[in-house]
Amino acid sequence: MITKKQIVFIILTSIAAICFKLWFITLSPQPIIFDQEEYRLYAQRIYQQILTGAPSRTYAYPMFVAVNFLLFGLNNLRAIFISQAIIDVISGIILFYLALMLFKSRKIAYLTLFIQWFNPFTASYVGVLLTEVPAAFLIVLSILLFILLTKQKKLYLCLPLGFTVGLLTQVRPAFFYWNILVVFLVPYLLTRGKIINWRYFGSKAILLLISGTLLASSYQIISNLKLYRQFALTTVDSFFARELYDGALLKTTPLFPNKEESYPPEMRIMYAEYSLLPKNAAERKQMADKYFQKALELIKKDPLDYVLTRIKKMGSMWQKQNIFFYHEPDFEKHWIYTFVLNNTILAFAAYGLILGILSKNSLLRHTIVFVLSILFYMTFAISFTHAEPRLTIPAYPLLFLFASVGIITLFSKIFSCNNLS
Repeated sequence: MITKKQIVFIILTSIAAICFKLWFITLSPQPIIFDQEEYRLYAQRIYQQILTGAPSRTYAYPMFVAVNFLLFGLNNLRAIFISQAIIDVISGIILFYLALMLFKSRKIAYLTLFIQWFNPFTASYVGVLLTEVPAAFLIVLSILLFILLTKQKKLYLCLPLGFTVGLLTQVRPAFFYWNILVVFLVPYLLTRGKIINWRYFGSKAILLLISGTLLASSYQIISNLKLYRQFALTTVDSFFARELYDGALLKTTPLFPNKEESYPPEMRIMYAEYSLLPKNAAERKQMADKYFQKALELIKKDPLDYVLTRIKKMGSMWQKQNIFFYHEPDFEKHWIYTFVLNNTILAFAAYGLILGILSKNSLLRHTIVFVLSILFYMTFAISFTHAEPRLTIPAYPLLFLFASVGIITLFSKIFSCNNLS
């Protein structure tokens, strides 16, 4: 049970964390370019028209930006950064609650809270119009809803869980196949844990998860039908063909992608064609087929190299040399510290996950399966794209949670050994 003093402490510290994040992004203000500019323009259209769309973008993040425009003024970027700082802090509070539920340890809970609030990796993305911070929040929230569903055995929680995962897909379409996987993974875990009877409740769980997803996707579906006369849960442009071609073409991502020249000419041509040429469903299909075939041609040229590149990307996407995405002052002087810090977190997180797998706590084991599923999904799915390291940032709050488990466990063992000696 959390005391009033602890609640006051968390509130005061959360304010400090928000101030820290807002100060941190002033160390290297990032330019509003590329994806950010597309999100900003999409948000402006939502602000002006309410129902609008973009063939290559989903609605959720632009809607978040548009709400900020409505409340705090058009193109008020500072308000968006403050909102993202608050969201990142809320993610920490949810993690704190998760740690208490899963591990019954205030030490783990407070360490998780501290790392989430004062780490540089998620803090740097507070200051850009990108999806990392909201996506991280939705992943953490989906874990919380899964744990509550497993613990309380209330089937109606499948609806908000489906909505949260569906909204995650609308924030970042790459989670579309994760969304589909969740619809079947959750009922399977509930059945295996003898929480529900598959024969009587399995189909209801699936129906509620699908209903939540459709509810979260309703704006996207309606805008696609109205503007493009095409049914699609995400974008009417094929993100699969586009990303498959990107991933086959670009073997190594630029460290600081702040210029168009950072990417191959073929990639820039592809994005220009996707943006300008398709006018209807038939043309969009032709465009998708064209670049899907181009991707296959690149793969067939050297299939072994393609496979080896995927494996290399599975590792490189979790490596972090730079904190800020577009540029970073004095990068050459301190990149090694970022690299070591990141790998230390990964090592402790792996240790914490292993401890969880070996636990006899059924709630923890089921949660570990859910967490590992999303981590493996991200690793596998992102490897087929251009695989920028920023794309794994949404999973970092989960890594902080299990890194805290690893740190507290290791230090407890060290000090207990010292006491024995």
